[in-house]
Amino acid sequence: MVNHKIGGRYAKSLLDLALTQNVVDAVQADVTTLKGLLHDSPDFAAFIQSPIIAFDRKKVILAQLFEGKLNTITLKFLQLLVTKHREFYLAGILESFQVQYKELKQISSVRVISARPLGKETQEEIVRLASKASVGHANISLETTVDESLIGGFIIEMEDHVYDTSIRSKLARLRKSFAENLYESKIISR
Repeated sequence: MVNHKIGGRYAKSLLDLALTQNVVDAVQADVTTLKGLLHDSPDFAAFIQSPIIAFDRKKVILAQLFEGKLNTITLKFLQLLVTKHREFYLAGILESFQVQYKELKQISSVRVISARPLGKETQEEIVRLASKASVGHANISLETTVDESLIGGFIIEMEDHVYDTSIRSKLARLRKSFAENLYESKIISR
């Protein structure tokens, strides 16, 4: 709970600063880049989480890594986190920033998990339908994931709603209904 509060407060501060400097979209792009680095690079994640590396050394390394690649506000914010010994909360801060950014820009996230990759036309149709849905905002951020264990069909997650048409889900419901064995009990009772 404390981590969530810290992440939310720092994210709000970064968003407010980006708004005053009129660089919200640039900072959002930086946040996406940093989230990707934390997720895809174990070395970068270990560097951020390391309590052994002195904070002044971390600041220098961050400057060397990101000077000219990240917006100045984002880089200085990272260095501030290191100075305040809050870099351990970076993942939560980045996540909170994206949530607050999407709320500011009135963007709803739609996640589609499918058994096979979706074509461009299908993705466009999902965005079109989601933008007209009675939940969420008209602006849609689409994330697609392939999960072959679905066998066929798809799962759509939007806001707090889930629409599951996967064959795996249908088979699970069928297995459950057979496990209840309603037909056998009717035959025996006759």
